[in-house]
Amino acid sequence: MYKTNKILLASGLLLAAGSVFAADAPAAASTAAPAVKAAPAAKAAPVPAAKTAPAAASTAPAKAAASGSVQKGQFTSGVENHEPKDNLDSLTNDQTRILFYAVLVNLQGQEVTFRWSFNDVTQAEVKQTPSSGRYRTYTSKTLDPSKLGTWKVEVVDASGNVLTSKTFEYKKAEASAAPAAATK
Repeated sequence: MYKTNKILLASGLLLAAGSVFAADAPAAASTAAPAVKAAPAAKAAPVPAAKTAPAAASTAPAKAAASGSVQKGQFTSGVENHEPKDNLDSLTNDQTRILFYAVLVNLQGQEVTFRWSFNDVTQAEVKQTPSSGRYRTYTSKTLDPSKLGTWKVEVVDASGNVLTSKTFEYKKAEASAAPAAATK
């Protein structure tokens, strides 16, 4: 009998919670299954608005955490005076080192992950924690010359949001032309 009462009580609470959510989202009620529409009887004791407010407030910090951004993100062959030397969208396999340069904004104190992937398979993850509101940084990768194809870097915040995603093509280097014949 005791277990039955617990189950009935839990079922009643679930029905009440479902009706409160349905009351807050009229569009959701129109797409709900008919069994859910039959539950208005549990609506007799609606939950006060104060109880639904914490749910709305709990989503606000997630948006605040996602307020950081990547102002600049690009592949480059090097960094000089805190700026990228060039902007690469492809690289030949006679070169094996590439850098990803980024300017991170409003991410200070949060862990940021640079996820390197080859043909959508993660190859490396580099984690950094910016120490200022505008943080210039880079990460580098030594490439295997046999892994030709699409490489990607995703910059991911602590909540798992992808802030930016950039790709480059790693191509086979063309064979150099035969050296010119020596002339006298």
